[in-house]
Amino acid sequence: MPLKPKPQGLQPLQRVRIHRRMTQGELADATGVWREMISYLETGVRRPTRLLLARLCRALDAKPEQLFTKDVLDELREEATAAKR
Repeated sequence: MPLKPKPQGLQPLQRVRIHRRMTQGELADATGVWREMISYLETGVRRPTRLLLARLCRALDAKPEQLFTKDVLDELREEATAAKR
């Protein structure tokens, strides 16, 4: 489900990617997605699947809390809980 973009400043994923001196294309290659998906994630237009979140964490050597807001992570947890029912 798409999220509304958050226009203020750099988003956590973008901040970490830039700190690691990676381009969107390099991160896309490292995670197996299109560069546009990285852009969508950074602008809040899309949110990651649990699998993509794991790949992003691995590629950026970061924890989920460093890459996405609490709201996004809470939604992923809720989906995982609902899928187990």
